[in-house]
Amino acid sequence: MEGKGIPSQDVMDRATQWAEREFGGAELGDRRRTRRAVQVAAAMAAHSAGSIPDQMKTWGATKAAYRLFDEEDVTFAGLTAPHQRATREAAGQRPWVLMVQDGTDLDYSFHWGVTGLGPIGDGRGRGIMLHSVLAVAPSAGPGGGEEVLGLACQRPWYQRRVPKGETRTEAKKVQRRARQWTEAVEEIGPAPAGARWIHVADREADNFDFYDACRKQGTGFLVRSAQDRRAALGHEATAAAGYVQTLARSLPAWGSRRLRVRRRPNREPGEMELQVSAARVTVFTPWLSRKKIEPLRCWVVRVWDPESLSGPEPVEWILLCSEPVETLEDALRVAEWYAVRWLIEEYHKCLKTGCAMEERQLEKAERLERAAGVLCLVAVRLLQVKQQARQSPNRPARECVPLEHLRMLAAWLGQASERMTVYAFWRGVARMGGFLGRKSDGEPGWQTLWRGWRQLDLMTLGAALGSGGDRKCG
Repeated sequence: MEGKGIPSQDVMDRATQWAEREFGGAELGDRRRTRRAVQVAAAMAAHSAGSIPDQMKTWGATKAAYRLFDEEDVTFAGLTAPHQRATREAAGQRPWVLMVQDGTDLDYSFHWGVTGLGPIGDGRGRGIMLHSVLAVAPSAGPGGGEEVLGLACQRPWYQRRVPKGETRTEAKKVQRRARQWTEAVEEIGPAPAGARWIHVADREADNFDFYDACRKQGTGFLVRSAQDRRAALGHEATAAAGYVQTLARSLPAWGSRRLRVRRRPNREPGEMELQVSAARVTVFTPWLSRKKIEPLRCWVVRVWDPESLSGPEPVEWILLCSEPVETLEDALRVAEWYAVRWLIEEYHKCLKTGCAMEERQLEKAERLERAAGVLCLVAVRLLQVKQQARQSPNRPARECVPLEHLRMLAAWLGQASERMTVYAFWRGVARMGGFLGRKSDGEPGWQTLWRGWRQLDLMTLGAALGSGGDRKCG
């Protein structure tokens, strides 16, 4: 995790190796552009939250980065294609992979000079919509340990303003948010032999076009129910006997397990004891659907916290799943799979906060897209680093963080750097950013970590300059 400031040679070397691996195969119309993309990506990865002039360090390198982002042959798809291919290849070598989908808005409403943006939010904001599919290999057992493989699919897109008097036929031709989920399934395609891919999504994906796309591609789905659709228990039903959410709530609890749950959007996930139940279910096509789509024969899984249901923040998931759920262990596994969904929210937060994507000062939407093509992969790298720190908390910090930063933090904390673990290092960085570390605080978030890292980076730089080091600022 590299922050704002002047990076050490160790940080730059690791960033360059990563950039060559991710962007060295990008087809941008000219090999020189590909080499420039590698250089720009390495500088951005070395201190991700800095502005482009901060990251490039010299005016010549800054102008070269601006020229790269102004080149028509450099596209978001071209920059990210090698990474997405590599991610799908890695996903094809695992028995189970969760394709976690979600969208986010990159908000440039207050960047008045930017042209080419589309409406976001309630239509009054301006920005770029981004749909991401994060490939995650789930843990083989309870207790976490999932591995972020990378982005299997990602695309920026723009919502068009709906003019008055537009007909329904005309509206269908416009790219809408709901279509992003289906098109992502189609773009990723089927898993290779020996692998099983499960598309995990929140309520926005609860539509029959999405389910039908998964069936046609031979992939699974795990979606949180949004519509209380007509349904019946069992797979042999030919007529509705009630509604899917009502039926799910009538099922007796099978058991419980502690799972990581995000109760508030801006809080880190915390563990809760949740109960589960499940049953076979047939969900019938909506009355108004014009397509001839077969009823959905799947499993419904309910995950809930009984104590919170009557409170202001109830915790309840009613999930529709393509995978068989016949035992308590099956139901608990599905619940754990859906709990992994918070990683896509963490990824988007990393892109916006850790990579400062919404603070980029570029004058055209196309240039912002190209910058995002680099920073979206930088965000994957940072998310993987944070996951590794959480999953290997006792690993010696000296094995994976710059030595000068480790020594500076250890001195600030009054501890021995040789004994500091990865977990202790990042908790210490968070303390520099204002994290108190109380029991009720949970784990530090991205903003706290980035404030702490910037502080540590400046202290390390000051120490190097004060000792007569050879680090230069231009």
